[in-house]
Amino acid sequence: MEQGAYFNWVCKRVANNEIHITRVPGAVNVADTFIMPLGYIKFEHFVKMLGMIPDPHAQALFTC
Repeated sequence: MEQGAYFNWVCKRVANNEIHITRVPGAVNVADTFIMPLGYIKFEHFVKMLGMIPDPHAQALFTC
């Protein structure tokens, strides 16, 4: 599906009140974890919000 088709699909659902679009402040937008580089503190905060706290006994896949 091309980009215009997605836009039309979303617009139709918004018009039918099937989807409600709201602004999510960056301080609580956990999607940022997946789409942009974050500082350590913000990254750690989002990882905890998602319940993805690393296992302290797990071995690292990569070492520097």
